[in-house]
Amino acid sequence: MLYYSESGGSTYSLSVGVAYGIGSVSLGIPLGKITTGTFGAAVKATGKGYYKLALNKQVKPTVMLIQYRTKQNGKWSSWGKASVYSKSYETVRIKPTLIKQ
Repeated sequence: MLYYSESGGSTYSLSVGVAYGIGSVSLGIPLGKITTGTFGAAVKATGKGYYKLALNKQVKPTVMLIQYRTKQNGKWSSWGKASVYSKSYETVRIKPTLIKQ
């Protein structure tokens, strides 16, 4: 048995397209790594040999924008340019598998 942990390891850069003149926003998604303890998802090797970890990780990105305008003398100004307020992701599904080499 090998154990996969979602934390640590390499990071994948995910680019999310956003409207309102923003273009795209980049998120760093950690891919995880094989651990030596009993922490994480168990992945069973089918026999002796070398294996490569393959990962199917689905995430749901959330990008929040903020946009301002002011009110002077009872009149609203036009909207300012939108900017990224926050960005995050939620892990929807993780499926680690081992591929025999």
